[in-house]
Amino acid sequence: MRFFHRLFSNRHGQTAAEFALILPCLVMLTIGTINLCAMLYTYTSLHFAVEDSARCASVRPGTCSNSTTVNTYALTRYSGVTTDQNFVVSLKPCGYEVIGTATYAFSTGLVNLPVSMTAKACRAQAVN
Repeated sequence: MRFFHRLFSNRHGQTAAEFALILPCLVMLTIGTINLCAMLYTYTSLHFAVEDSARCASVRPGTCSNSTTVNTYALTRYSGVTTDQNFVVSLKPCGYEVIGTATYAFSTGLVNLPVSMTAKACRAQAVN
């Protein structure tokens, strides 16, 4: 009986065992938080590029004269994490409409999830 009492009352290594149980959750939470911040930065950058390129199309006809130059302008204004972004420019009743799409690979350490993001802006043509 004394053997079992000594075995179960020994607390050496208990902290290390508890830390080993918590460490994977802590690492996944940290990686997930970093990826969430990068995803939000990508979405904000996409939204900024769409808004700024729609504004460029409406007020700067010398710089953004057609859909190709507006698309190029939008690509220069985008500074997100992803590399597979796409911008579509069209003339609508509201003015110049720019739609930007990007896909972010959200990684938690165990699972990679593709997150599709879309931003849309429409600016009226400037009247001189």
